[in-house]
Amino acid sequence: MKPVSDLYTIDASVFVSAFNSYEIGHRQSHKLLERLQARRLPLIEPTLLLPELAASVARVYQDEEMARAFAHSVRSLL
Repeated sequence: MKPVSDLYTIDASVFVSAFNSYEIGHRQSHKLLERLQARRLPLIEPTLLLPELAASVARVYQDEEMARAFAHSVRSLL
């Protein structure tokens, strides 16, 4: 079993910030997710992560298909 220090919980806001280049902290969020993925570290995601992501993207971009695609792409990373 991995040490506790190698477990990360990532809030939906980090994924949204990494997705939307206009968000404050976009670059930092994107780099964090890239590093975690490259190291293949286990993530503990909130139960409502995917619905939160889809709702946020749909609200900002007024595009339900984009929202579903984004949530699907995040799910494939988890």
